Amino acid sequence: MLRPLTLAVLLGLWPLSAALASPPPPGERAEAFAICAGRLSALSVRQAATGDPASEATSRLRDDFDMLLGAVLPDAPRDRQAQRWRVDGWVQIAHLLARHQYGATPRRRDLAAARMAARIDTCRRMILGR
Repeated sequence: MLRPLTLAVLLGLWPLSAALASPPPPGERAEAFAICAGRLSALSVRQAATGDPASEATSRLRDDFDMLLGAVLPDAPRDRQAQRWRVDGWVQIAHLLARHQYGATPRRRDLAAARMAARIDTCRRMILGR
């Protein structure tokens, strides 16, 4: 038999565990999708400018995030907050791309590349099969 304190703790944690298992609210999903769309947009522009053949796949992945954003926030193209999130994602990657290319030391350039790869990987993991 459970002691009263144990039972109280378990009952108190039950709503928390249920909340952790459920998907994030639409606003949080919209933010994540917009940031990833911005990140991938910046990366695809850079890839296209340098002739990287991966730019097409990156653009398609960006389009997927734009579609997901539109699904959770239908007014996303006109929503100022969604545009801010998208710009934030763009700036993150543009900054890291610049640090990767113009970093003062090889260590700083490598660190920027690793951070950029981690952020892009975070986005890729949000979509099954990527």
